[in-house]
Amino acid sequence: MQRFANFADLRSSAPQKLSRYMDENAEVKAENAKLRCALEEHEARFTRLEQRDKEKTNLIAKMDDDIKEIKQSSANASSVENPNNVVRLETSLRNHDENESNTKTVNIVHDQEKISLEDSVQKMPERLNEDVSQRESDSGLVTEIVRDLLQGFLVDDFQREFINTEFIDREHSNSSPVTEELARLFHQASIARKNSIKAKQEEISSWGRYSERFEDKVMKLRSEDKNLKDKTARSQIYNEMKPYLSGVSDEYLRKITSKARKINKLFGYDYDPITLKKIK
Repeated sequence: MQRFANFADLRSSAPQKLSRYMDENAEVKAENAKLRCALEEHEARFTRLEQRDKEKTNLIAKMDDDIKEIKQSSANASSVENPNNVVRLETSLRNHDENESNTKTVNIVHDQEKISLEDSVQKMPERLNEDVSQRESDSGLVTEIVRDLLQGFLVDDFQREFINTEFIDREHSNSSPVTEELARLFHQASIARKNSIKAKQEEISSWGRYSERFEDKVMKLRSEDKNLKDKTARSQIYNEMKPYLSGVSDEYLRKITSKARKINKLFGYDYDPITLKKIK
């Protein structure tokens, strides 16, 4: 646990880590932009399919008109008695049957392609939103953690002077009561600030220790059972913890443990999910 005792090392490395996480945040935003472009391309393809569907409808309407003309011709007895007209009628009917067969084939292929694309377009926003939400959530969490670290650990000389301020009770002073009250309130705020910084330091250190122990247990369980999935191992640990915790849901445990894991990574703790060994 030595990594949590030395705040000076974290003070010197936090600005570089903050810069790195800001760069990662920019990469996340760029990736989100690419995903949105992909969604727009799918929507454009869907629009083209709708246009083809309209053209197909027009073609079928034209063929219906041709069928009506053919039926009208077949109803004309004099035309049927004429051998030349009979040949033309048979040819027209044969061409109509071939066109109708081709149209049905085109319709089947077109409908299959349309259904596939519609399903893809419908699912694309859902996948995009899930991916974007997860990335933005992770990015925002990292930024929040780094900001808290900077506030909790990076206490410069000016701030040290601020939080070490003491109030001197001057019984025989020529100052007005208002001035004394201002000084007293300033001192109270200084004490609250000092306690807040200590509490934040202790909170981050505690979450780091908790996460390290938790991840060690995950690795131990998965090392003992090679078929055990990471998610299953974590759920098993949550179930073992819950009897000791009142009013805590599985969802809350999962989210808080995930946040603690990200905090711990800032201290250099991580493990290889393949070898299940700590990354030095």
